[in-house]
Amino acid sequence: MRDRPLLPGEPSREKVAADAAEAKHTPLERTLPLGVKSVLQKTAPLPPRAARPLPALARTVFVPDSSAVLPPSAAAAVPVPSTDSMLATLRRGAGEGLAIGDVDLSSADLADCRLARSTWDRVDLSGASLVRADLRGAVLRRTQMLGVDLTDARLDEADLRGARVKTRQLDGASLAGARFYLADLTGVDLSKVRAAGASFEQSLLSGAKGEGVDLRGCDLTRTSLAGATLRGANLAGAVARQVRLDGADLSDGRMANLTAPLASARGTKLERAAMTGAVLDRANLDGANLRGADLRGVKLRGASLVRADLRKANLTGADLTHADLSHARLELAKLDDADLSGSNLHRTQMDGATTTGARLKAARRTDARRARAEDFRVGD
Repeated sequence: MRDRPLLPGEPSREKVAADAAEAKHTPLERTLPLGVKSVLQKTAPLPPRAARPLPALARTVFVPDSSAVLPPSAAAAVPVPSTDSMLATLRRGAGEGLAIGDVDLSSADLADCRLARSTWDRVDLSGASLVRADLRGAVLRRTQMLGVDLTDARLDEADLRGARVKTRQLDGASLAGARFYLADLTGVDLSKVRAAGASFEQSLLSGAKGEGVDLRGCDLTRTSLAGATLRGANLAGAVARQVRLDGADLSDGRMANLTAPLASARGTKLERAAMTGAVLDRANLDGANLRGADLRGVKLRGASLVRADLRKANLTGADLTHADLSHARLELAKLDDADLSGSNLHRTQMDGATTTGARLKAARRTDARRARAEDFRVGD
């Protein structure tokens, strides 16, 4: 086959072959544009992956008779002490301000140990005895405290929000200002516990017992106290948003200025409770016993008090706007200057109640048709 004639301007076949042979042996930089070549020349080559130094791993080491945290270089050369050595050091009173981590101290005897301002991280204290231990200001993170004995322990201002606490042994403990979160203290005896200003946010205190317990200023947000027996408890100034008090006994309790909107207190016993200035907006108090309670100035806006017992209760100046008081008992109650605007008074019993200055605008009285439906019995 004869070669076709070359077109005008087309290089000869010999030149094309020569250029291809030269490009085969030419470095990549010579074939790139000028701008790209300058970037490649200024960029330093990366070192091999194996040559890159690895960062030293930090390690906190418990050193007997010392509260210092060693640097990684020194910590690598220090052997981690045995559990027995650690316990001996803590029992000698060297635990104050100490940082302790990654230790299994389950079932350990730490009674009477001085551990104030210590920091615990990833420690298992399940079943341990902390009887009379001093843990004031301690911080416990990712710590297991299942079945721990905290009898007579001092936990003032301690932060246990990162610990998993489940215990019923708190008799005589001091918890003033302590902070718990999601703790399981079901059935705990609080009768001798000092817990003013403590936080039990979203914790379980169901079935707790503690006549006259001091819970002033506590944070009980979303905490369950269902079925608790806390007669005469002091909850003055406590914050208890969405708290569960269903079936609890808080008779004779002192709850002035309690803040508990959206609380659930169905069937709760609150006889003779002092609740002046309390905020219970949109709370559910259906069937609650508030007989003889001091509810002066209390805010119950939009609250449900269906079949609640408010006989002889003092509701002077109370705000009950849009509250549901259907079937409630208000005989001999004081409602002077109370605001009942828009409230539901269907079949509410108010014999002997005083209403001087009370506002009843748009209040709904007994609905005859609804009453007949409620009284209807099959066969009548």
